[in-house]
Amino acid sequence: RSQTPKVTVPASFTGLFEVRPTWGTQKGNFSTENFFEFNWWVKPTQRFTFGETFFTQPAANRTQNLSAGDGFIRYQFRELIRNERTGLTLSTEVRANLPISRRSQEAGLITALRSTALLAVPITPSVRFEFRETPIFYIYKEAGHQGSTGAISHPIFENRVSIGPVITISETLTLIAPLNLSLTKFQNYKSDASHNN
Repeated sequence: RSQTPKVTVPASFTGLFEVRPTWGTQKGNFSTENFFEFNWWVKPTQRFTFGETFFTQPAANRTQNLSAGDGFIRYQFRELIRNERTGLTLSTEVRANLPISRRSQEAGLITALRSTALLAVPITPSVRFEFRETPIFYIYKEAGHQGSTGAISHPIFENRVSIGPVITISETLTLIAPLNLSLTKFQNYKSDASHNN
């Protein structure tokens, strides 16, 4: 039997900054996919988050171009339900995407609303099994748009499922090995549109 540690938080406000570098060997290109988030811990088990992605890519004159990705606002309930005897926990979150990127704005994205339920089952003190369910509803101005490669139908609903173990190797190192499945329903835009209906 495993007892997962109770959630603690060091401060009312926390943040995260992440950089994912990529080096292209054929052209010698260097780019990054970056992410930051700011968290307001309303309670030790509840937080409100604003997050944003942004990218750097090489320009023709060898400088780095900076472009914005989509952002989001999110409210999380960590360990909404917790069974003290078995260690089983249920966490959930609601999230709304912010169409900040040029690509999303050109496509007419208003928002994507998603909710996630995460069930964690302890197996041993260092191994737990997680099941994550995430339905997503997309809201666009139109059923599709004309992209650079032709007509593109917009998604209307997507369901993501993630199943797999989480292995705690040390206090600062965790191995996550999920199996991810997704199913998407697209809108009826044009008969020749990509993923139409």
